[in-house]
This record gives sequence, C-alpha cells and structure tokens, in this order.
Amino acid sequence: MKRISEIAITRRVGRPYRGADGLLYYEYLDYTERYKPNVENDVLRFWAKLIDLLPFLIPVYGYLVRVGLSIDIFGLEVVAVAISVSMVIIYGSVMEYYFGTTPGKWLLGLCVINDLGTKPNFRLSLKRNILCLGNLAKNPILSLFSYPWWSATGRVKRGTMSFNNDVCTTYVVEIKKLKEIRERLK
Repeated sequence: MKRISEIAITRRVGRPYRGADGLLYYEYLDYTERYKPNVENDVLRFWAKLIDLLPFLIPVYGYLVRVGLSIDIFGLEVVAVAISVSMVIIYGSVMEYYFGTTPGKWLLGLCVINDLGTKPNFRLSLKRNILCLGNLAKNPILSLFSYPWWSATGRVKRGTMSFNNDVCTTYVVEIKKLKEIRERLK
C-alpha cells in the first residue's frame, strides 16, 4: 500500500532572466518534492491544544483549591497544569484512536492521520501525544531546556510544533483535505 511519505509531486517554477538583447525571459524548471499535507499553522494547532486542555484545567484547579492543597515548592497552578496535561495526553490518545480527532481539532477543522492515511492506532497516538511535550521545549520561556534535533535530511529543526508528528510519521491535516490525500494514495 502506498504511504503519504512516498508521494512526490512535481512543481513548475518560472525563473526570470535577461537575454542578450536585454529583454526579460522566463525559464521554466520542473522539480519534484515530497508531498506535505500537514497544517503548517502552528497557531491553529496551539489553539486546538488549548481548547482540549481547558475543560480539564479549570475543574482540576478548582478541585485543588477547594480541597485546600498547599504546595510551597511549585505552586498550585503548576500542579494543576501538570495533572491536566497528563489527562489530556490520555484523553487525546483515546479520541484520536476512535475518531481521528479531538474536540479542539474538530472545532478548528483538523484531524490526525498516520502514514497510510487512516486514523492512528492507540499506541502511535499515545506516543504522539507524549512527544507533544517536546513541542513545549521550543517555547521561548522554556528555551533553557530546549535542544536541537535533526531531521532525516540532517538539518536542525527548531521552532515548529511538528516534533511529535515527524517522529511518529503522523500528519495533522484539514478535514476538507482528506479526500485529496486519499486520492493521491490510490
């Protein structure tokens, strides 16, 4: 079966140049590149993750305040975020396994697919969601803990929210692009 990572598309680019007579001419070049169905908008993906996190964060924080938990080392907010993030990792994995999307991604028109163009299995989804914490290392506030990692081409990758998808060979795509992706997989 064909995989998304094996799909190559050909593009044509016009490159202007001046001829010997001083007129402008276009030279057309064809090149082949790997098909990338990913949503490149990290802000959209961040909002989807935040929409998924808030239904857990607010009740957990409220519960910790109501119980009167007193934590001097980190603070109540950090503990509430840590508990909520761990809950979202498990919840997100279950939702992606059964539906291919989470409520936050669904509201923003996104879904997760594996390299075959189908919903990821539970193990892959869990791995992807755990590795999502690696995306936090690219946050400027947490840059002290940031480390470069290298893609298959040997280039350093920083500053994108695609760490987990690159490692797991999954794709966050727009739901409306699923038909096009499945056509290319035939």
